[in-house]
Amino acid sequence: MVERRLGTEGNEAFAQISQVGADVESYADGGLAPDTEYCYRVAAFNANGTSNYSNTSLQHLLRYDGTAASAGRLLRYGEP
Repeated sequence: MVERRLGTEGNEAFAQISQVGADVESYADGGLAPDTEYCYRVAAFNANGTSNYSNTSLQHLLRYDGTAASAGRLLRYGEP
């Protein structure tokens, strides 16, 4: 499961934005606002329950020549 919130302050709750299948290592998030910080976290789940959440990953969406691009490291589950 992939969750997102705005910014880093933690004032907003995380909201689930996707549930991906087994062995998925990346996720493309669309429809984001330029010049905005987004914070992501992931958790694995199965019939036995849900794992602890990953560390959060902060992404700052930039605007470059009319297209949106992310300035930050992509989050992969299991990375520190």
